[in-house]
Amino acid sequence: MHTKTNSSSKPTPLQKKREASTVSVEPEISESHPPEEALRQSEQHFHHAYTMEALETLACGVAHDFNNILTCILGYTEAALLKTQKHVAVPHELEAVLTAATRGKDLVKQFLNFGRPKSPEKKPIPFHAIVQETLHLFRATVPATIEVREKLVTDSDAILADPTQIHQALMNLLVNAGYAMRKGPGVLECRLESVEVTNDFMRVHPSIKPGSYLKLMVRDTGEGIAPDVLERIFDPFFTTKRKGEGTGMGLATAQRIITNHGGTITVESSQEEGTNVAIFLPQIHPVSM
Repeated sequence: MHTKTNSSSKPTPLQKKREASTVSVEPEISESHPPEEALRQSEQHFHHAYTMEALETLACGVAHDFNNILTCILGYTEAALLKTQKHVAVPHELEAVLTAATRGKDLVKQFLNFGRPKSPEKKPIPFHAIVQETLHLFRATVPATIEVREKLVTDSDAILADPTQIHQALMNLLVNAGYAMRKGPGVLECRLESVEVTNDFMRVHPSIKPGSYLKLMVRDTGEGIAPDVLERIFDPFFTTKRKGEGTGMGLATAQRIITNHGGTITVESSQEEGTNVAIFLPQIHPVSM
């Protein structure tokens, strides 16, 4: 793949050192892969797709049954609270049950959304507008120690997409980047550019086709991701966050959304250096706003 932006600067020795230590879940786009490697990548993609389908079926079944149980818990608890409030102070235990059940119901919604994703309602939209809107909301939720930089300049950044779903996918990625920089000052950089996807890249990513794409790079200067963790970051329900901080559905949902829009996500990371996440979405002709 080649981008439409030109750069003549040579990498510094430090940059070369960092590149050598970088772990990536996807190879560089411009590499030429031998048939054996392409076959291995295709087999991995097929295995992952099969596993995801099984997990989606399981998530739907569990979520449906669990939702019925939670509905009963919520209903009886609310009824008990109404009766109790007429006579004595509301018991703390009942309030705790109601809070826990409500959280459980929200979690069930995530499972159902993953197992039975809503079909995207696609329309032509400028990608940069969705990115800017998401960044605006993200800035309001992170501490001032995180500096947000953006460079969203392209000749045309129109995509055929569901704005709500793309916003959800982007926010999930940004939240993870912010979490990686929670221990100290950091920089989050978003860069949007036009690129061309080649046949070599497509062999590694069978879900996309060659052509013009928009590439959004989300780069953070956080703690980075260990190689064994990097291989599992898109697995549903997998998380390294502490109990109560995450469900492990964010990145899995983001990947599902981008894939359903004809795109793909790549991730590369170096521990103590940060993480680069790239979203690729098919580019269409300009739209008038």
